[in-house]
Amino acid sequence: MAASGLLRERDLRALTAVVEDGLRDDPGEAMPWAVLDRLHQLIPADNVQMDEIDLQRHEILFQQVVQNGGERFIDRGNAEDIDATFWELRHNFMPCSYPARTGDLASVIKWSDFYTAAELKKAPFYASTWSPAPSSTR
Repeated sequence: MAASGLLRERDLRALTAVVEDGLRDDPGEAMPWAVLDRLHQLIPADNVQMDEIDLQRHEILFQQVVQNGGERFIDRGNAEDIDATFWELRHNFMPCSYPARTGDLASVIKWSDFYTAAELKKAPFYASTWSPAPSSTR
């Protein structure tokens, strides 16, 4: 985002293309694949993922993922694989609890709105869910 808080024209065009691709694509079971494909092109990441989560019942209903190399998959209902600790850590992770704490369902937020890079690496939910496994020493 530009310093004024407004999107640059280039960014706005890129985001418009994401929406337009999604409108042209088959809606599928969840998110149109074209939306995640385009986001994966725009965002430097190992994967782009859209989750549907039932926070009341502590269930991940499905995860729709596009990985590097273009692999696509949907993973359905793995609630039995996720323990209570996951949900507690998730609840205490500021970006995840932001909508419930504030009632703000419209803002786009980033982890960096809540944590510095060093703080993020130490956040228990991040460390247990996204940080790379430590390399084994030989």
